[in-house]
Amino acid sequence: MRVSVDARSPDPTPTSRFSLVDGLRGGASLAVALFHFWNNPAFAAARAATPAALRAILGEGRLGVEVFFAISGFVIAHTLRTAIVTPRYAAAFILRRSVRLDPPYWITIALALLAAHLSAVVLHRPVVRTGMPSILAHTFYLQAFLGYPQILLTFWTLCLEIQFYLLLLLLVWISGRVSRRAYGTLHVLLGLLSVATYCGLVPEVPGLFVHYWFMFVAGSTVAWAASGRIPAGAPFYVAAGCVFLGLARRTPEPVVSGVAVAILGAGVWRPAVMRSLSAKPIQWLGRISYSLYLVHPLVGEHLQNVARHMHGDSLTWSWASLVLAAAVTLAVAAVFHRCVEAPCISLARRISDPWMRRARERALPRAFP
Repeated sequence: MRVSVDARSPDPTPTSRFSLVDGLRGGASLAVALFHFWNNPAFAAARAATPAALRAILGEGRLGVEVFFAISGFVIAHTLRTAIVTPRYAAAFILRRSVRLDPPYWITIALALLAAHLSAVVLHRPVVRTGMPSILAHTFYLQAFLGYPQILLTFWTLCLEIQFYLLLLLLVWISGRVSRRAYGTLHVLLGLLSVATYCGLVPEVPGLFVHYWFMFVAGSTVAWAASGRIPAGAPFYVAAGCVFLGLARRTPEPVVSGVAVAILGAGVWRPAVMRSLSAKPIQWLGRISYSLYLVHPLVGEHLQNVARHMHGDSLTWSWASLVLAAAVTLAVAAVFHRCVEAPCISLARRISDPWMRRARERALPRAFP
């Protein structure tokens, strides 16, 4: 079986990037940003005057979130595909994800609080104060569990992503201590619980991963199939199941997740598909996707609000502010990536790589043949 990824690499690096994954991630991030600009109350008058076909397209950009979940499942499963999880390895893995993701997220929290204050001053609105308990809850991705409103609405997905990572790490640790059949049964039961929660058959716990877990693990099946742990066709059956679930419930989220899994599966086995989104602008968008996801509510939506404050509900200015919001947001996201995110990525590798390497070396004598 020919796979277009480097099976020797313990973690995706600049020399072994998945161009298809980066392209999908960049497109999903831009779609989510445009969705929020489109649904901003400042754009309400222009939105109402827009043709129905365009409203339908831009109004579904929120589905980029489901693409994120499938991509994350694939990337994290690929990262852990050769891991022998020990306490040292788990600590190194968590450290890498934390250094990679947390500082940009924390800086965005600080910027959001500052932007809320400045917006209140510019637009002459009351300042909505966020208490220290809420800030601390956000710092550790616990705001939904503890009942605090999101400082930025996009933060809810980051809370789930962290849970996905930790649970998959735990499952990989369990895989070395139980039989393959028991491990497979555990995954099936978790998947069924997730689908049952999504369908409303099991009550949902606010802030818990279960509702979306099946989308994440669907992406993971692509990495598992590529490493030979499950049949090569399994991801496509899982993708078909997601599509069927969405069609049966008349909800697009599982359909989009299933299509994303099918595209990832095709990309893994067909290098031409993997390279299909390798154009430099698309890859650039993929590289800044996390920064774009973080900063777009701060930059674009505030620009729209200021434009509306200055020019009212003029259709011309509403559309101009949307285009300007998108352009300025991309520029700010590029700067944020270069100045904040990229240094964190580099630091995460420098800190965690030696630790993970030593953890693997110590675990190898105890590994199963």
